[in-house]
Amino acid sequence: MSKIYILNSLNNIVNSQKRKKKKVIFYYSKSLLHILKKLMLDRYINRLVVKKNNITVYLKYVFNIPIIKNIKFLSKPGRKIYMKYKNIKNIMSKNFFVSTNKGILNKKDIYEKKIGGEVLFILNV
Repeated sequence: MSKIYILNSLNNIVNSQKRKKKKVIFYYSKSLLHILKKLMLDRYINRLVVKKNNITVYLKYVFNIPIIKNIKFLSKPGRKIYMKYKNIKNIMSKNFFVSTNKGILNKKDIYEKKIGGEVLFILNV
């Protein structure tokens, strides 16, 4: 699946949280599953259930307020934004995801491996 599907799926999560939904269901995609697992490890979503052709995401709230307030998409299909590691260090956001030659990595992984790439999105919590 393409990055457009990933961006639409993440936008779907934000919209579902604004409407106080408990879960969201997506078609299976390896790259989407990888991002969702990272979000689960960083405690932005409660849990994932993977079945044959779909992924069920259980959303997380604190005192009935959504954890993920907004997602800012930096790279878009018509305009891709690439950053070196030195420039990525200047982003002071809570969490962001970068597509690299090592796969899709979050902020912690980028700092450990010291590599840059295409900045996909920034989470505003």
